[in-house]
Amino acid sequence: MEIRFGSVLGNSERSGFFDFHVQLQLPNTQDRLRLVVESEADSLAPESIQGESSQQDSVVNSALKSSITAAVRYIKQDIGLDIDAGVRVDFPLDPFLRLRLRQGDTSGAWNWWQKQEAFAYYSKGVGARYGVGLGYAVSPTLGMGSDFGVTWLDKEGLFYVRENFSVQHRLNEKNRLGYQLSFLQSGENAIASDSFLYNVQYERLIYKDWLIGQVKPQMTYNAEDNYDGVFSLTLSLAILLGPEYLH
Repeated sequence: MEIRFGSVLGNSERSGFFDFHVQLQLPNTQDRLRLVVESEADSLAPESIQGESSQQDSVVNSALKSSITAAVRYIKQDIGLDIDAGVRVDFPLDPFLRLRLRQGDTSGAWNWWQKQEAFAYYSKGVGARYGVGLGYAVSPTLGMGSDFGVTWLDKEGLFYVRENFSVQHRLNEKNRLGYQLSFLQSGENAIASDSFLYNVQYERLIYKDWLIGQVKPQMTYNAEDNYDGVFSLTLSLAILLGPEYLH
């Protein structure tokens, strides 16, 4: 189980968010089936999300208004395949099917990955997603990477594209820093620039491996606002529950 919640402070505004993900291994299935229950963003295109996907005017409202999905996941680890068949708990109920494939490898200090996804929702329509990423370990405590993702939504007739450039720095056993620069675009055929943003995220292990505090200042520049910068500060807690964390 992973639970994450917190507040986002902006220009004289304050909002909150609440996200969770629960995965239960089903017995006697040769480690191939999971029951997955999680909160889900309103947008099917994560490339378009600039902040927290479940952001509302408060943490409580975010928890109450969160879209929840429940699915049975079939996993085929040797080929990097997983298939979700489930329902989005809304009114009316929204059945869906998702298929994901992931490949990757590590060679020395370099690593790469790519993933493909196709999905179909009864009410939201069908879509497809592709992502690819490359990472380089400068040292055991410092790494950098870049990734590219694109989502196509048939119902909207739009492509959403995002490029991320990041640096990860582990200061010591309890403290980590991350730096990220992102460019977001969307459109039908000619992809137009929507926005770009950059942020710094500080993480600290507060208790063992399962309670994590996070601080993330961010600057966001939107095309519709003539790229005037907007500052925000995200303060959050992450709780990780499971055998690998509660040791």
